[in-house]
Amino acid sequence: MKQVSIPSLAPLREVGSAAFALSDLDQLGTPNFEGKDVEASIKTWWIEAQCSLEFALSHDFLTGEARVIAEETAEFEHALAHLSFSAEEPFQMGPSSEERTRRDGHGGWRVLRIDTHGGTFEVTSFSRERSARCFADLLEHRGHKQGYFVEPQDPLPPLPSRGPGPMHWVLLRQDENGVRYEIARAPWRSQLEWLAEQYNKEPRHKQLWFVESLPPVTPAATSADR
Repeated sequence: MKQVSIPSLAPLREVGSAAFALSDLDQLGTPNFEGKDVEASIKTWWIEAQCSLEFALSHDFLTGEARVIAEETAEFEHALAHLSFSAEEPFQMGPSSEERTRRDGHGGWRVLRIDTHGGTFEVTSFSRERSARCFADLLEHRGHKQGYFVEPQDPLPPLPSRGPGPMHWVLLRQDENGVRYEIARAPWRSQLEWLAEQYNKEPRHKQLWFVESLPPVTPAATSADR
């Protein structure tokens, strides 16, 4: 695994939570974000696994819990399986409305477990084949006598959107003199608002981070690119 400086444009969301030993979290290196105030002390790490899974751990040192932020619900256990240390009291959230709508009436890439008696059981189902095959491989290498394999169940669901798409939102930073700087653009407001929230928790500066909508692009503005 490796840390990434900024998440991709995928619309990541909270998919669950777990507790970790502080010494284990130190193995992740310097947090991407760190905020301290009277109500919370939060450190967040953005992580990319070898299979291209991108997720975040956002740890609240007052509650002792870490939020797991990923692309869809099934990625919760997949993300935990990539960590070199154990998670205590894992809690997986239900799918978001976007995920339910996208996967309604569809199958997926199923991870199946076969026990010592030949019985087959579904462990979970992913939208992405690479996630299913990686998770099955991680489970296979845990050293027990059960086997894991992947098979598609048609019709396969649409993939979560990862393309940049139209840039409807912009993350801005305003310094103590009122000067604004554009930091990033994205098609989804939620991702930029989450980033702004993390930056605003940092007490060492007097700058303000916020999100604004971008004006729609007119056909005249793009005619040269057609």
